[in-house]
Amino acid sequence: MRLTLDSKTQKLIFDRIARNDYATVEEAVTAALDALDREERSGAFDPTEWDALIADGECSGEALDGEAVLAELRALRERRNG
Repeated sequence: MRLTLDSKTQKLIFDRIARNDYATVEEAVTAALDALDREERSGAFDPTEWDALIADGECSGEALDGEAVLAELRALRERRNG
């Protein structure tokens, strides 16, 4: 299959390859489609389910700083990927 991508999308892919996130264009596109699939499946909650999940989270303990958690996850990924 051949695809024509706009320059913005091509840049996103080549930037990811340059950062060694992916080895090939095909790998980057596959990862993007996998992420889209996960995102679409996660949207399968009805509003009452979201309310219950949020309430459970609020009762689960002290809130974490989102940016600090993301920074820690990025550091773990860096160590894993070398």
